[in-house]
Amino acid sequence: NVDSIESPQEQLIAYNFIVGLTSAQNPAQKNINVSELIFSQSAEYRSRGGDKYIDPTIIEDLSSGNVYLGENSRSGLPLSGVHPNHLKHTAKNLEVLNRLASENQREDGSVDFQAVLDVLSEYTSKEARNPKARSEGDSERVYEAQQLFGVKLGAFMLNLNGNEDVVTVDSHVGNVVQG
Repeated sequence: NVDSIESPQEQLIAYNFIVGLTSAQNPAQKNINVSELIFSQSAEYRSRGGDKYIDPTIIEDLSSGNVYLGENSRSGLPLSGVHPNHLKHTAKNLEVLNRLASENQREDGSVDFQAVLDVLSEYTSKEARNPKARSEGDSERVYEAQQLFGVKLGAFMLNLNGNEDVVTVDSHVGNVVQG
């Protein structure tokens, strides 16, 4: 349905979410490649009447470790671009993205990803849901994205979508600081 397609800006927000969620311990090009596969396959799934933003077979493959093409792959995608140590975590995070998309779905079936970004950009208490936010963060409050997806991935997702107030602290930052 042409009417249920998100605006180009909202598609970019959604794509940046996927890039952020698949980025853990991943080289940039592998991350981009697997994100493009997930984004395009999920769009095809929705065009065939699928009711989730991310194709559930992709989440199933990641969750069960079926990331290579073969008889066990439900999605038919080579998902080996997701780091092997983060398959289940990535699957869980993509399920959370599906929930957020569902909660912000318009009557025409499209997703208001600007509203999703707005929710993820709100400050929240770091004591709430995510224990990693308490142990990794050094401020009293974190963004909702960090609460849901972890301090680093949440910050990276917000950075990709233009939020320059949150800092993604990773090994690259440490290397720069150490000189």
